[in-house]
Amino acid sequence: MLKPLKNQPLYQIVVHEVINQIKSGNWEPGAKVPGEEELCRTFEVSRNSVREGLKSLQILGVIESRAGAGTKISEDALRKIHNTELINLISDGSSIIELMELRMIIEPQLAFLASKRANEKDKERLRDFIHNIENKDAEEEQVKEKGFDFHMLIAEIAQNKFAVKLLTSLTEELSIQRDFLIYNQVNLQDNSKEHIHICEAILNRNPENARDLMYNHIEQAIEFIKKNI
Repeated sequence: MLKPLKNQPLYQIVVHEVINQIKSGNWEPGAKVPGEEELCRTFEVSRNSVREGLKSLQILGVIESRAGAGTKISEDALRKIHNTELINLISDGSSIIELMELRMIIEPQLAFLASKRANEKDKERLRDFIHNIENKDAEEEQVKEKGFDFHMLIAEIAQNKFAVKLLTSLTEELSIQRDFLIYNQVNLQDNSKEHIHICEAILNRNPENARDLMYNHIEQAIEFIKKNI
């Protein structure tokens, strides 16, 4: 049951309540959003406030509007909502450190599993990654993107679907954080070398070495962040 909300900027009434309806399961992905007139009555706000709220939700990717089909809840609305909440959570330095510490717990073990589970196709992907990252003509932005792709690749080779989903959901937000906190100052060449060494450990079926190298890789990133936030 929708409830009118008080004491908030008017357009946020629409944003917050729509998000609550989706998170509670009352509005499922693909469901049609009520019309402006109904939303105006429910939230007790003006049509302009409804439009601003819907516009904000569309920018966030929570809803989508198509000609002839009306406005609907996006298929990945929950992921978009969780991403938005996450970026608010990690917007301060201490939370970023905690997030990186969580990665230090998870990703070394993913490297360990990847080294044990990598098949020939996976090994070819690793070799391709090494070749691409060693490309001297690559633009700096491409190197940054490859750096993030590296962590996704390891999770996929480790064959852990939950880890893949977790890292996928964080891709956009972590990319922004990495650009600001790490790549603006860190030595990209050294960072790439660490990625290559981890790949080589996986290719050589050395899970302990792969795990230790990944741990050290993330630990160094944490130390860098502590010094620069």
